Amino acid sequence: MNLHQYVREQLGRLLPEARVLAFDIDPKARAACARLAEKNGVEVEIGGEFAPGDFARYPGSLLIWCDIEGAELALLDPVAAPALSGADLMVELHPTPAGHTLALLPPRFAATHEIRILEAGGHHPELPPFLRQLGHLDQLLAQWEWRSAPTPWAIMRAKGDSA
Repeated sequence: MNLHQYVREQLGRLLPEARVLAFDIDPKARAACARLAEKNGVEVEIGGEFAPGDFARYPGSLLIWCDIEGAELALLDPVAAPALSGADLMVELHPTPAGHTLALLPPRFAATHEIRILEAGGHHPELPPFLRQLGHLDQLLAQWEWRSAPTPWAIMRAKGDSA
């Protein structure tokens, strides 16, 4: 289990009234997500590839947590997916051959969203129990994503949001 899978399962616990959906193109990742959901007693609807047009299938309040290694540029396109204009988004920003998504993605949402960029800083998360018993170096290595460039997060809240 990696840290992202752990956090995804915790969403079901923290927001028991929410409908939690997880999409991944990797069958092994989908199977791991299903096992973790079962172990944690949470419902997670799991699917494969997700396209921009698929956002329209989920009307109402949406919180989109997206970490897809640079493919955010293709998926998070408000022209191809108008439903994104009312969704809240948390997106990890990655370097890509087209440029860093930090420079390319937030401008797409500037008219419809309040945008905050969270730069990488000291990493002091609440560790899951299985990591707390390890030494500090092992804890660091378990969380390190082997990135060669910064990957800040964009927190984008729809301007029409009243909550």
